[in-house]
Amino acid sequence: MAREPTTYPWSNSRNSPFPEAPAIWPSGPEVDSAISTYLKGIICKEPGWAKFVQGRSSVLTISQQLEQYRYVQSKFDQYERSQTPPDLAGAPTVTITRAHVLKAFNLTASWGDECTEVLALTALYGPGGVHEEARVVAMLDQKPPISTGMQVKKYLALLREVNAKWTIVDRV
Repeated sequence: MAREPTTYPWSNSRNSPFPEAPAIWPSGPEVDSAISTYLKGIICKEPGWAKFVQGRSSVLTISQQLEQYRYVQSKFDQYERSQTPPDLAGAPTVTITRAHVLKAFNLTASWGDECTEVLALTALYGPGGVHEEARVVAMLDQKPPISTGMQVKKYLALLREVNAKWTIVDRV
């Protein structure tokens, strides 16, 4: 059985419609910066951007912080594993990673990990979750006493505690 040739969006053939393959795959801080700048240029024109930026400089309830997380998660879903345009200076046809999306938002990797974990556990134990927990629901609209970050840490600790109990119950 004959095998189909693998095609790539580049070529070293002079007659190919694709650009020439790079000698070295682009990587490094310059490439990361080019990609995150490209993404930020797109994202900052979208409808949710202004609300996100305003929220970053405010003290938010957990419900409001969940909106922030959902917005960033939607951008992970939209851009992660897609490619930059072939004509993007400094980073042509490069696969976009989660780190690039976070950098476009000027967020840390730990913020991104926290975002994913909080959303996953809230889906289980928050309003309408499979194992809805009253303490989790009650915490959603409490005004943070000091900062959003500290309140999120308390919320995540509660989610982990509830998850640990359900994980033990499921094993028995």
